[in-house]
Amino acid sequence: MTVLAAGSAQAQELAGTLKKIKETNTITIGYRDASV
Repeated sequence: MTVLAAGSAQAQELAGTLKKIKETNTITIGYRDASV
């Protein structure tokens, strides 16, 4: 069961942040000034 669940998760199209990371090959990390 676990193998089937993992296989179908990879078959889904990427959207949002994951799609942007794949297209640009870049991960942007930031922080809020108020959180420091």
